[in-house]
Amino acid sequence: MLLLFLACTDPRSAEDPYADLAFPPAGPEHAPDASDWGPFPVGVTTLWLTDPDRTLEDGSPRIVPVEVWYPAASAEGELRTYAVADFVPEVRLKVEDIAPDDLPWLTSSSLDTPEADTAHGPYPLVVFSHGNGGMRLQSLFFTEYLASHGYVVASPDHIGNTLADLLIPGENEFSSTADSFLYRPDDVRMVVERLRGADDPAPVSAGDWGIAGHSLGAWTALHAAGEEDGVAVTIAQAPPDIQLALAGTGTAPDELDMPVMLQAGTADQILDYATNADASFDLMAPPSLMATYFDAGHFTFSDLCILELGVVQDLIEDSVGNVMQDGCGPENPDVETILPLLRFHAIGLINATLRDSPGSEAAMLAGPGGDLESFFELEVLR
Repeated sequence: MLLLFLACTDPRSAEDPYADLAFPPAGPEHAPDASDWGPFPVGVTTLWLTDPDRTLEDGSPRIVPVEVWYPAASAEGELRTYAVADFVPEVRLKVEDIAPDDLPWLTSSSLDTPEADTAHGPYPLVVFSHGNGGMRLQSLFFTEYLASHGYVVASPDHIGNTLADLLIPGENEFSSTADSFLYRPDDVRMVVERLRGADDPAPVSAGDWGIAGHSLGAWTALHAAGEEDGVAVTIAQAPPDIQLALAGTGTAPDELDMPVMLQAGTADQILDYATNADASFDLMAPPSLMATYFDAGHFTFSDLCILELGVVQDLIEDSVGNVMQDGCGPENPDVETILPLLRFHAIGLINATLRDSPGSEAAMLAGPGGDLESFFELEVLR
């Protein structure tokens, strides 16, 4: 493990409710390493949610695909694999004369729809919102790992603003982004209404929930924090101006009453650090936190820097330029260091809040120690 493992000693006995796990999850007496895989095997399934109250131009209801990761009852089974071709529009494949077999695979360390672990549930819900032109699988480094710590994690595709939409030739990117401000909050609300308190695909707590997101997904997360009931913790990665995010919610930045962590990079070329994250933090009040990662770029906060997208990368460059230059270059932190560090802070705060783990908060505030301290600065408003 790259980072500090902090856990209270615990006699493993027959009365121990976590005796069947490798180690206890975060809780009042436990604080496992938030940067590493947690004690639960993880299952994943895809839900297709239909919202009859929102209709498209042709009168059909809005359908939102949602990837859901959850604690599994067993580590036995087949891993879920994803074909990149499933996330590239068919018209683009025809235009570029690309066969699906030419595309690489996105692989997952999660099991394909196994039975959920009901013995240790219900589990808190965390929603993850992807960025502009992103997709529900864009941050497996975070979503899968979070589920392994004892959460049901739901990541919707915001249809109209996904990678597939961005790759459609002639698509108006500005229009789809503008529309996204309207339908993203309702997508999140639909996911929460469907999963909160549900037993399928895993038992989910009906209590407080959390939300995280990257870029425009950080806008979505902050917007939800300002207007949705029950949000207990918010993680905003590479965020925009918080005043923009909270517009229309009736909540000011210094009125957010839950822990909100901004995770931002000083080398972000898309959402400038000084005028977005840093300026936003100046407007916030306790219990807010800001984790600044030196030399990190916009896409450092995603899987883009570790995926080998092959020919798909050429399509992305044709549509939006060479995004690999904003967070995935030699001048940016290496993924082996930065991704566990992002989890150390984000999952640490979520464990402290949704799993009532003061030890997790103490570990996060103390920092990982060693050379890793030179990669970031953590500011806390108390």
